[in-house]
Amino acid sequence: MAHSGPQDPTALWFSVPVPGADQTGGYATSWMGQGEPSDALLAAVTGGGKNLTRLGVDLSDEERSTPQGSWTRRSSSLGMEAVLEGVPGLAFGLQALDLQPKPGLRSDSIRWSVLEPQGGLRLGVAGDIFRPILDKSPWSLGWSVWFPLYSENAGTSVQVGLVHGRDFRLDASWAWNEPATPALLERWRHDTLLADTLEWRTGREVWTVRLGGALDDGAVAQVWGGYRELTDPGDDGNSSWRLEGGSWFAGAQGALYRGPWEAELECRGEVGNTRAVLETRTDWEAEFPKVSARSDHALVDLRGELRRHLAKPGFSVVLAPGASWLRVDGTFPRGAALPLPQRGGSADSWAGSLMGGVRVSFKRLSVEPRAGLLRQDLTNAPPSFWWAFPQGEGVRWAAPWQLEASLTSEGLRGRALYRISGEVPLTDAQGYRAGFRHHIELGQEF
Repeated sequence: MAHSGPQDPTALWFSVPVPGADQTGGYATSWMGQGEPSDALLAAVTGGGKNLTRLGVDLSDEERSTPQGSWTRRSSSLGMEAVLEGVPGLAFGLQALDLQPKPGLRSDSIRWSVLEPQGGLRLGVAGDIFRPILDKSPWSLGWSVWFPLYSENAGTSVQVGLVHGRDFRLDASWAWNEPATPALLERWRHDTLLADTLEWRTGREVWTVRLGGALDDGAVAQVWGGYRELTDPGDDGNSSWRLEGGSWFAGAQGALYRGPWEAELECRGEVGNTRAVLETRTDWEAEFPKVSARSDHALVDLRGELRRHLAKPGFSVVLAPGASWLRVDGTFPRGAALPLPQRGGSADSWAGSLMGGVRVSFKRLSVEPRAGLLRQDLTNAPPSFWWAFPQGEGVRWAAPWQLEASLTSEGLRGRALYRISGEVPLTDAQGYRAGFRHHIELGQEF
């Protein structure tokens, strides 16, 4: 679950737990209704948004090397979105997402990589029920529907929202998908156990409710909660992996603006479980027992940001603390004849960070470097099936850094943003290396 937040659709295998880190994919928080609802299409018809076009690109990689072997986790995503209000109270949208997470594991006898392409192309439509009836009313009752055009992997979502200006907002969403493209667990071609490629097709279903609004001109807040379920019917009698489980999640956000001061606070939490099942169907595989590994997890993530605008125009300083906790309890059946790490166990991962930076703004260009300190502690022994290798005893210290540059235009309200981040290890983390993380965003409102 490295670099994954509570809203992520499923646990990631072969990873070291680093709760609190930014997740890969600029659109992951709103795609498929994950986390808090933030549908630009619904906002366009309820008065809180604009017509827009947006493009986002994310790239990341990390790796881990130990005497027993190594693992890598690379991910790339490309997201495009367009929203246009054709007539008052009726809007249309188009979304495209290509998300490619690819973790891998390598040792003397095992070489595996996981391919789980997600996304696709989908079309959306939204409307305001109150607009024809109450033309000048401050209340809006909006609805939006997103549906895939050619791939069920893109997912379908339905959302409704009751809105009163910026003072009150109540949203509810339901999203689901049935992946047409299976995830692949590829094995090294020289391995001899089982098949060369195993598949799974995990369907996701998410229910979310959000309540929020403005307390006054300079204070806004929202809370949300929901449930996510994973199901997999199998692969029509063929050998396959199946991922199943369910998780409850909740969160709260708040922002306060007072004169030169800006403060933001966010808290997320989740409890749930994930079960991985290997079903073997061929005659010679029948000698192997049915394998089922279960992982129960709990996660809390707290982040804040305090900004002070200086007297000199265009300059501000920012302080961003963060803290998170992740607990995983994993079980694995004994005697399973598989080339997999099979030790069960429980582990608590604690992480805390503090970053500071300075923003320098010119007429259209803004540059903000940040640097800080990260402390992470993993206690007890994590279940081997969910992590390729244990992190080891002791505390890991690192110095995270980030550089962000944005360019805005006048009149057309365009924006271009580039962010690169990484970390400098300060202590030995048994071969762990966090690579660069890139985020590019291009957008325009009109």
